[in-house]
Amino acid sequence: MKRFLVSLFSGLVLAVPLAAVVGHNPYFRDWMTTGHGWSAFDPLLDLFGVVGVEGEGNVVVNTLVCVSFILSFAVVWCGFGAVARMKQRETSR
Repeated sequence: MKRFLVSLFSGLVLAVPLAAVVGHNPYFRDWMTTGHGWSAFDPLLDLFGVVGVEGEGNVVVNTLVCVSFILSFAVVWCGFGAVARMKQRETSR
């Protein structure tokens, strides 16, 4: 339970900076301005019934934050497990 809570909190803390880095990435910006990015987000925009530029931007930002949280949670969870496994190996020697 402790591992999960630490990973959850760390994932939440790291999600916003990771989303900001991805959002300011020139490749992501080019992908969105060429129209291919908006085509990729079309199913989500249709799902939420978004009309207008503000709504589209909110869907993109929220998707970036959610994906960033999932990635950061996975990295922290695996890192925490690797550290615990290394400690266990050292104590068993």
